[in-house]
Amino acid sequence: MASVQPAISGSGEPATATRSIPSSRDLPAVEVGTRPRRTDPMLRLAYFILRQQYERLRLQHGALLGEDNAHNVHAMRVTTRKIRAALRLFREMLPEPARTTLQEELRWLAAELGRARDSDVFCATLQACRKQLDAQDAAVLDYHLQHLAAARSRVGRIMIEALGSSRCASLFERYAGFVSDQPSPFALNRWSSFRICDGVSVYLDKSLRRIAKRGRRIGKRSPARELHRLRIDVKRYRYLLEYFLPLYKRKLKRPLKATRCLQNLLGEHQDACVAETHIRAAAKAIVSADELVALGRLVELQAQKAARSRKSFPNAWRRFKAVQPSLPLMAR
Repeated sequence: MASVQPAISGSGEPATATRSIPSSRDLPAVEVGTRPRRTDPMLRLAYFILRQQYERLRLQHGALLGEDNAHNVHAMRVTTRKIRAALRLFREMLPEPARTTLQEELRWLAAELGRARDSDVFCATLQACRKQLDAQDAAVLDYHLQHLAAARSRVGRIMIEALGSSRCASLFERYAGFVSDQPSPFALNRWSSFRICDGVSVYLDKSLRRIAKRGRRIGKRSPARELHRLRIDVKRYRYLLEYFLPLYKRKLKRPLKATRCLQNLLGEHQDACVAETHIRAAAKAIVSADELVALGRLVELQAQKAARSRKSFPNAWRRFKAVQPSLPLMAR
């Protein structure tokens, strides 16, 4: 068992005593098994993906307890999102209410990780602006970065507390039991004829139609929330491509690359918009003229970054559409 020093509890108060928290070695492991073939039932792929992602989450849990840094937080948050996306994608095949309960607990875990990740992104966004500021404005930024670092430390302690909680341990136990159990006879009977090669095109087509509908609406004056919604759809499509890539590498490699580029571009736009909002909120409590000027410069830089992303969107969108796979994909 690992040990953690007194931390900040969910209420914001210091924890009263040191206590033990589970390491990845203390959490139940699961057998991932062999990767299914294209002609295997989709149900088998669903369980393979969920087992594979469980093992990644278990190891990332231990890594994050060992060192709270931006990389470890991001990795565990992404895995949590991929698991939730898989539970949503294969929901008709998976047992209820166990699937819904697991989804709700993973939503809680994602929120605990999300606060730390959002803080990391905001700090990194501001750090990237530093070289574009003069010495006086950079000094103001450094002052605010110190306060952000202190806030991130508090958020990190709350996150570590959550990862070491009995609720988190129960989540892993519930998840391990969920994927270790074999599908019910009813599920096997109902879904045995629905093969991977039958379903891959159905899933890809449904996701692409949703993206195309939303993407066509994006124009020069589209509100930031519309680009953010498109980003979420593109991200889920990316996860879908990653699920099927090992089975259809030749057909899905280029689409996945273009999808990642589009997602990154939309992510840069969202990060800039969020950073601008946070900076404007911070400026409301500032009375110093010099600080207001510096924060105004930061707002200007974020607005310029968002504008560059918007300007690049049409080309990225065309590249994305041009390389999408021809559906349906062949079974062999």
